[in-house]
Amino acid sequence: MHNTLGMAGKDSRQLAQAAEHHQAALDLRTAIGDYAGVAESANGLGLVHRLRRELDAARTRLEQALAFYQQHGPYQWTGVALYNLAYVAADLTEHQQAASLARQALAIFHETGADHYLRVDARLVLARLARDAGHYTQAEEHIAEAMALLDHTSSPALEALLHLEQAVQHREQGRHDQALEAYWACETLQRSVGNRTGQAMAYDGIGQTLRALGRLLEAIDFHTLAVRILRDLAQPWELAQTLTHLADAHTDTGQSEQARQHRAEALTLLAPFPDPRATTLRLQLQELTTEQTTSCRRQRGQGAA
Repeated sequence: MHNTLGMAGKDSRQLAQAAEHHQAALDLRTAIGDYAGVAESANGLGLVHRLRRELDAARTRLEQALAFYQQHGPYQWTGVALYNLAYVAADLTEHQQAASLARQALAIFHETGADHYLRVDARLVLARLARDAGHYTQAEEHIAEAMALLDHTSSPALEALLHLEQAVQHREQGRHDQALEAYWACETLQRSVGNRTGQAMAYDGIGQTLRALGRLLEAIDFHTLAVRILRDLAQPWELAQTLTHLADAHTDTGQSEQARQHRAEALTLLAPFPDPRATTLRLQLQELTTEQTTSCRRQRGQGAA
């Protein structure tokens, strides 16, 4: 029951409760010597830690799961632990390590004839890594292969994640119409499975795309909708990123005070996160805030003169 409640909590983004239930299940399974169960609970707890952006804790639990799967089986589930570790490595910008782990997972799935849906996440990690490196053709190939795998199974949640990655690839390459189409496909699928965090990320992406098209007021509306959802769900990492995008859109419309407030809130939300991506975003926001403050002082000085 604790395990089931832990999975339900993760899927509904009630992450504090999910962590409590997975920890309780892990403790019980450890006490009775259920090694396969220990691996499952450690994997579940690792996923919750990753969603909370507790990346060191996520890695520790997922490495525990991997060790138990390697020692006690089932063997193909070592692949699951490996691609989950690949996600964590990617979050920590350890790109070579992430790619290696994802490829190890794919090799195990090929060796064991694992279900097609298990292979999708590994392809998704490789697509994100290729995009981060600017290798868009390679990233698109990974997404195409992942989409083909979904032809053999039915997983709206996985399909939504693939559409989101596809949308980001299109947006970064300036293919705005294709990006909007993919974001809306993601939003529809996330709505169908009740993932409001996923919906918010789609709305945020739509806002970024509309801003790139110069449709600033529409962009602000979509970013604001995403912020409202994420604030309700207490998702600090995602909320900080979305507030950053909202601030950029307000800056483009000359609404400097609104931009300043959003950046200040984002900085507060980022404070607990020590990982490289969070640190980079925090430094960018601090620089923008300093530049804005300097500009305001200069304008006041000119006005007084």
